[in-house]
Amino acid sequence: MKVAITGATGFVGSRLVERLHSEGEQILVLTRNPEKAKRIFPDSAYPNLEVVAYQPKQSGPWQKFIDGCDGVVNLAGAGIADERWNASRKQEIMDSR
Repeated sequence: MKVAITGATGFVGSRLVERLHSEGEQILVLTRNPEKAKRIFPDSAYPNLEVVAYQPKQSGPWQKFIDGCDGVVNLAGAGIADERWNASRKQEIMDSR
């Protein structure tokens, strides 16, 4: 099975990657920060994982990588524990989902 994941470098996403990796699944990480993803998931330890740069609100070449995936898991969004919740932060969180 091949699974595309956004938000793979976050708290939940990184654990999902670990689980899928341990089960031998093919993983496509769609990320705004490929360098960070490659540090977290080095090729030597994750030969079944591919990192692709994307911008969540823009069409682009990343879309072709989703073809052939059996599933897509969207975990991207503003972190809920990154800072204090005020009106603008709440709106930012809602808008990122």
